[in-house]
Amino acid sequence: MGEQILIYAQRPDAIAVLEIEKWNNRFGRWVNKGAKGIGNKSF
Repeated sequence: MGEQILIYAQRPDAIAVLEIEKWNNRFGRWVNKGAKGIGNKSF
């Protein structure tokens, strides 16, 4: 639940969130150059 709150706080309009490697492999799409990521600290 904590990760969802962090994502919502940074990007309330986000509809799909994955690590970049999973995003590239699963969807065969690439993140745009200069795109800003969502900070997430998982410990």
